[in-house]
Amino acid sequence: MDNYTVYHLHSHVSNLTAGTSADSITKFEQYLDMAQHLGMSSVAFSEHGSVMNWVKKKEETEKRGLKYIHANEIYLTEEIGYDSEKDKLILKRDNYHYMLLAKNHDGVKELNKLTSKTFNRTDGHFYYNPRVTFDELKATSDNIIMTSACLASPLWRLYKNDKNKFEDMVAWMETQKHRMFFEVQYHTHPEQ
Repeated sequence: MDNYTVYHLHSHVSNLTAGTSADSITKFEQYLDMAQHLGMSSVAFSEHGSVMNWVKKKEETEKRGLKYIHANEIYLTEEIGYDSEKDKLILKRDNYHYMLLAKNHDGVKELNKLTSKTFNRTDGHFYYNPRVTFDELKATSDNIIMTSACLASPLWRLYKNDKNKFEDMVAWMETQKHRMFFEVQYHTHPEQ
């Protein structure tokens, strides 16, 4: 297990910060106990829409001799619009999932800044969940590594619902193949 890294991992914090269903009720320390028991060398915590408690997680991970990888399973929205005639935001509850991991310290700072922006409730970023726009995702630097995430990803949902947008997403992903990875999750769901 020393060469295996769990990078898509939710602790109980995912339920507290983003209001999702119970992806996990496990405390991050319990995951670290198991990682140590299995002889793993690194771990990432990728809470839904949040990097909450990341300093504490990093300190505890490193105290146990493991490498901490900074991550966030962000929520994506196609756009945040504004209707100037009605003087109000036009909000769409699309909330796709996408995985972002910091490649280095600059990536940690970039991910933290991006995540912080998503909690703004006055500009449309926070609508049911903290969200990043597709344009903001596409503007991230090479300090951020990305994966396609789960069945709530734009890859799957656009494939099912909007072939043109799906093709645009795949074309953009191809330009990012130096930092973009397809995520394959092992579980029994046939579409996964």
